[in-house]
Amino acid sequence: MTRTTIAVGVVDNDRLSLEMLKRIVLQQPIFTLKWAVSDSAVAIQSCLDTASRPDVLLTDMALDGMSGAELCNLVHQMAPSVRFVGVTAFPQTPTSSSDAQRPFDIVAKDNFRAIPAAIVNAMRPIPDQAGSNGDSGDNAKGDVNAETHTRVTVPATPRLSRRELETLRYYAQGLSTNDITDLMQTSKGTLRSYEERALAKLHARNRTEAVAICERLHLFG
Repeated sequence: MTRTTIAVGVVDNDRLSLEMLKRIVLQQPIFTLKWAVSDSAVAIQSCLDTASRPDVLLTDMALDGMSGAELCNLVHQMAPSVRFVGVTAFPQTPTSSSDAQRPFDIVAKDNFRAIPAAIVNAMRPIPDQAGSNGDSGDNAKGDVNAETHTRVTVPATPRLSRRELETLRYYAQGLSTNDITDLMQTSKGTLRSYEERALAKLHARNRTEAVAICERLHLFG
């Protein structure tokens, strides 16, 4: 089926900026505003749900609790089909609109003409980054480097140890730390070590994100 519009999700913790970005999207007939939220956690959940998943996530680069790059990194791991455009009120080195290997462009918030163009550009095909395994850019796993904004290949299925995965599985089941140390017959310090190593391998900022990634990748079985 031929695509007629680009579905856009917007996230900005500043209410005035959020309204401005909504208006920019709504003024373009080739865009459909999927949703606009001020909470990065709500944006993540909206991107994970196929019913509310946008084609492009338009995000402020300075959110409360996490940066826009961190948000894009997390969403990309769990929903690789989503493309990204970042907006910022701070001076930024211009990104090349012709650089198809960038997972997102960063444009100034007050550049009202550049934002729609960046959204359209984000939908351009990304060349195969996966080498000989034949995966397309949308299916390959990767993350977004917060400094360079270039795609970095990471394993499609992170290799957690049995104890690291067991730790996250118990937390996902709602067990307390004391319950888990009793079940695994280990100390709180060792349990914390399992958790920290798992977070590093999953590129997760906290336990909640780590559990969400495990569930998305079906690591719990």
